[in-house]
Amino acid sequence: MLVVVKTPLTEVRVIGEIPEKLLDVLKEEFGKKVKIEKDNPVSFRKGEFFQKNKKLFTPGNHMKTYRSMAGFTQTELGKRIGGIPRSHISAMESGSRSIGKETAKKLAELFGVSVEMFL
Repeated sequence: MLVVVKTPLTEVRVIGEIPEKLLDVLKEEFGKKVKIEKDNPVSFRKGEFFQKNKKLFTPGNHMKTYRSMAGFTQTELGKRIGGIPRSHISAMESGSRSIGKETAKKLAELFGVSVEMFL
């Protein structure tokens, strides 16, 4: 939600989840000069942040991020998901090798996330 109030000497913008109490105060103080705009929900992938950073949102980057957060080396991760060689893990993380469906399922189970993160 966005609330904008403009008077000759005052401009107030409040963005986000705006408490009703604050809205009431603004309406009482500024009356019809208060303009309230409701947000239109946008899916994450269509949002501005994703569009600017979509090169970072790859299955390989997700794999590397979750591996790092878990404290695993590439070798350790490979062993945990079925004996995949370190070189294959490295290639998947860099994007030069795709992550297969079965590997994606094992990664999702290991890290407790959706399989789509790795496909």
